[in-house]
Amino acid sequence: MESRAKLRYTRISPRKAARVATLVRGRPVNQALSLLDVTTRRAAPIVAKLIRSAMANAVEKAKLEKVEVDVDEFVITSIMVDGGPTLKRWMPRAMGRATPILKRSSHITVTLGGPEAVRAREEGTARPRRSRRGLLGRARAKRTRSKG
Repeated sequence: MESRAKLRYTRISPRKAARVATLVRGRPVNQALSLLDVTTRRAAPIVAKLIRSAMANAVEKAKLEKVEVDVDEFVITSIMVDGGPTLKRWMPRAMGRATPILKRSSHITVTLGGPEAVRAREEGTARPRRSRRGLLGRARAKRTRSKG
């Protein structure tokens, strides 16, 4: 069983939230929450609350489907941090100038997988992740070879 939770328009930079997301990606839920409790980054309690929300969603989904579920067996299968809208502000500077201030926001999505997701990952039957950089690198390599 898979459950998902989204947090949208949170006022933290996506770059800062992504650093916390990489800490917990692929970990069991209990291990991830205990790791986030001792992490001093500002995004840590935000991500922890989102993981707890995804766990609650899994419990409610199991009740609707009338299935027994053990929340301790869940693993964070994916956690994505995307950029949200940016608030643009101006700060006055010397000699009548002004410099821009970009107040960035984030959309964070957490997906939890049950024991079957863990088994699929261990057996290697899980869908392999494709890197966009790898695809762009190949296209770039083809262009440079054809010129030459």
